[in-house]
Amino acid sequence: MRTAIISHTDCRKHRMIPDHPECPSRLDAINDRILAAGLDIALTHLDAPLAEREQLLLAHSENLVKTVEDKIPEQGLSDLDGDTWLCPDSLLAAKRAAGSGLLAVDKILAGELDAAFCAVRPPGHHANKDTSSGFCIFNNIAIAARYAQQQGVKRIAILDIDVHHGNGTQDIFVDDLDVLFCSIFQHPFYPNTAIDSNEHI
Repeated sequence: MRTAIISHTDCRKHRMIPDHPECPSRLDAINDRILAAGLDIALTHLDAPLAEREQLLLAHSENLVKTVEDKIPEQGLSDLDGDTWLCPDSLLAAKRAAGSGLLAVDKILAGELDAAFCAVRPPGHHANKDTSSGFCIFNNIAIAARYAQQQGVKRIAILDIDVHHGNGTQDIFVDDLDVLFCSIFQHPFYPNTAIDSNEHI
């Protein structure tokens, strides 16, 4: 199985407040496990490209993209949503994170890969069309899925496995019958999604 790991050193440049759990060492933990498992030599290593602004707009509103652009500080940190901060390199990292999924789609549709793992940050599944939240600036998987649709993919399934509900991804695709979204998460952790036993979320 031809599998790639897609990442970029720019993803390490996104920094938030000291001791924040969403930190560059998350990428180190992934790399360490890949090396310990002996998988490094079996994977193709690719650099994530920068997503273009119009590609971010496949899943997000102009208002959200402009808000992020305007809040990037020249130095220090800027508070984006109360638990997500931006540093001078955060937009660069976020565009690489989104670009990783675009490259994965291109390589798989071209028949060059069978699968890809995007080892990037910042993460994405809490960001909805209009709002960044939960450490997430842009919704990387939603951008990749919209891009795949643009390339002619008719049906898409997204399986979100995390201790937290992928509420942003769900919100983006809630009215799209061509995208199946499944989220496995631990209730009632953030984002405190209400569960009604008579409803599917």
